[in-house]
Amino acid sequence: MSELDKYGVKKLDVDNYATWAVKMRFLLVTKGLWDAVRARGDGEGVVDAVDDAKALALIGLCVEDHHLPTVEDCETARQAWQALESVYRARSMALVLKLKRELSQLSKRPGEGITKYIARARSVLDQLQAVGHAVSAEDVVLAVLAGFAI
Repeated sequence: MSELDKYGVKKLDVDNYATWAVKMRFLLVTKGLWDAVRARGDGEGVVDAVDDAKALALIGLCVEDHHLPTVEDCETARQAWQALESVYRARSMALVLKLKRELSQLSKRPGEGITKYIARARSVLDQLQAVGHAVSAEDVVLAVLAGFAI
């Protein structure tokens, strides 16, 4: 069992940034390295070079190989974190838009059971929450009810 498995952190891939970022932050906190990501370089939150190197290495080890070009030239953990964040910020917004559209257009299919219909709605809600977009219970209820009327 690898250390990542022990902490339940899956490597960053194309579809798990929101979850990865939260778990990675918790892992870095656990290791006492989160300050390296938070350090601004202006004297505020100064981190020693060893901790910064450890945090950078941990971030690099926790991404799939196709993400390595994004972080390989970064000199600090903060730079690596920000580089990954900037790549996924645009993707996350596009995904939120797609999922919100999917929720608003949700409709019960002919012959589909209510349980399966509700499970589809729940899946969209879970995906929205996974990318860090909160949806109110009222919005979900209205979308599900509207899907019955179509």
